[in-house]
Amino acid sequence: MAGANTAERLEPSADDPTQQVGVGEPFQIRRLPAPSDRMSRRTSGRRSYTISKRKRGRYVRARDAQGQYDDIAIDATVRQAAPHQLERDHAGTTLAIRDEDLQRKV
Repeated sequence: MAGANTAERLEPSADDPTQQVGVGEPFQIRRLPAPSDRMSRRTSGRRSYTISKRKRGRYVRARDAQGQYDDIAIDATVRQAAPHQLERDHAGTTLAIRDEDLQRKV
């Protein structure tokens, strides 16, 4: 059993990529492969755009649906329809939404 004051170094084997170093000793970090998006940045912060087919996470803004009804932004659609509620026929509903009010997530 090694004492608390001895710094043992274990050489990493091919099947075990971990390496132990003594307290206070510098070590080389392992780089993780991450593909670059090749977008130039002017300032720091979350500025990269990720294109994904998955419909997860929050959306950034809403646009007119223009016939694309697969991912409707409910909040933006209600805000778009709200100013017109006094002049629309509700036909027994609380909120009257028309096709031109529909907003999709971007």
